[in-house]
Amino acid sequence: MLILSCFLFLTSCFAKKEQIEHDEDISVQSLYRKALDQYFLEKLDLKKYDSLLATSKLRFIIRTTERQNVYQQTSTLSLNYIYFRNNIYIERLDRKTLDFLQSRIDNYKLNVDDELIKVVRETYSKIVKMFPEEKSSIKVLYSKNDKKIAFNNAVVFEIAHQSEFDEEGNYVSRENEARKKTYLKEELIPHLEMEFSEKLSCPVTIFIEE
Repeated sequence: MLILSCFLFLTSCFAKKEQIEHDEDISVQSLYRKALDQYFLEKLDLKKYDSLLATSKLRFIIRTTERQNVYQQTSTLSLNYIYFRNNIYIERLDRKTLDFLQSRIDNYKLNVDDELIKVVRETYSKIVKMFPEEKSSIKVLYSKNDKKIAFNNAVVFEIAHQSEFDEEGNYVSRENEARKKTYLKEELIPHLEMEFSEKLSCPVTIFIEE
């Protein structure tokens, strides 16, 4: 099965597309991402699973701000561990939809309502694909190594946490860190991927940012 790297693609994709004005691009992209976050938050009941991690006896530690990647830092889900990982390619939207999104931005205030949610629900499948013209059997890389791979048409989330250390910088419990990894990889994530895929009618992949 062919695997394509998102890093190579990102260097050229925007050069091949008609560019939107810079300020509009940033504002519209932010609004679209916020609306999509809200759609997934409600559709997938993400808060329930984030709370499950927060209250787990395995002690999942919230990543400090300086250790968060840009996707977690800019997430509008208001969750501690789970965030949306796909890139957003709003240049694929038609002009009418872009104008609609732009009209919803009031002095850079990004207000989300049911009408906006409806727009993202109907369009996100083509907006999150890395390679818009490729078939779903294509897989792409989401990291510099081969540890994060997903189908081209997958909705991708990530769960981020960090290891627990004592005041001297030593692991509080290496055994517990191993148990956390096993729980995520063998129990929680397989369950979420299956449930979310059924709800969205598309592949869903969940990575771990440790």
